[in-house]
Amino acid sequence: MPQESTLEIAIASKDERVVGEVEQALAGVNPQRWKDTRDLVTIIAVTAGIAKLITALLELKQQWAKKKSEGPPPQIVINNINRTTIVLSEATEEGLKKLLAEAED
Repeated sequence: MPQESTLEIAIASKDERVVGEVEQALAGVNPQRWKDTRDLVTIIAVTAGIAKLITALLELKQQWAKKKSEGPPPQIVINNINRTTIVLSEATEEGLKKLLAEAED
């Protein structure tokens, strides 16, 4: 079985519709919403194999890019266990691989 990794997804929104869309888009990587501990951000943890996480996040990036015609979507920041971050709108496959590799060191 491939090794699993966990990432924190910080969504700059408390809007249930927005957060629900992100959770639905990440359904394949076991999204777990954290308790409300931050004022303006919703935190979701995702855990899965590295390839599955990368695929799910790049698909989410594509979905958000399509929504720009509806107005700017909230910023989504991805954090690894070492608190290294990448903004979803700037994420690439290579950048996500590096982010996940740093978490394994």
